[in-house]
Amino acid sequence: MGQGLDLSALFGPLPSSPSAWGTVLVGVLAVDLLNSAEFHLLVPWLEQVAPRLADRYVMNAVETPTGTREYLRLIGSGVIAAPLVEEVLFRGVVYQRWAYAWNRPVLALGAAAVPFALLHGHVLGAFVFAGVTTLLYVHTRSLWAPIAMHALGNANALFGGLPVEAGFELITGGAGDGVFGGVSLVASGAAAGRSTSRSRTSSMWMSDERHRRRRPGIRSARRIAVGVLGCLRRALLQRLRAT
Repeated sequence: MGQGLDLSALFGPLPSSPSAWGTVLVGVLAVDLLNSAEFHLLVPWLEQVAPRLADRYVMNAVETPTGTREYLRLIGSGVIAAPLVEEVLFRGVVYQRWAYAWNRPVLALGAAAVPFALLHGHVLGAFVFAGVTTLLYVHTRSLWAPIAMHALGNANALFGGLPVEAGFELITGGAGDGVFGGVSLVASGAAAGRSTSRSRTSSMWMSDERHRRRRPGIRSARRIAVGVLGCLRRALLQRLRAT
């Protein structure tokens, strides 16, 4: 416990496997789809039952830059600084320390996701994001992977997101916000499950050598992330049936 923070062990090596970077891209897609589901299903429902919480979701949306200087400022803060600081803090330090102290990596995953989510307006999406990036950290044994996923996700949001909604409207001829939100939610769950499907539990990757031993639990950790998406899916699809 008296040892200093080993940055080389904390960050780990830069992933060299194409599959690791493919998993990062799938994670970015999952987050983009979940954001679409939140804003097309969850926010309209919150506007009816909890307007203040709905306002928090909307205010948290990425501001539209008005010029080159604004773009550079948001790239510096949201695409470079925030992913680096937040991933080091929440995945690299908080998650590892709690998993080490409690000897309960699954509990540490959920507990470390809570403060991260509360710092963001889109609480549910941020909680799922934290779970997925933690599992990505475990799978790749490198903090560079979740940093990259975080940076790409923020850059994607800054530049307007993937043209998924436009493509959906083109294919369906405009099926409505509720249908698009439901499809986005299901697709997001599938993508999130795919991005965490190869995670395994060789120590939940503690930086301390004493904890490089096998322990059960990664399947339970995956169930947390997938289970949250499942609960969201059931709750929000009830709204679709009611409309």
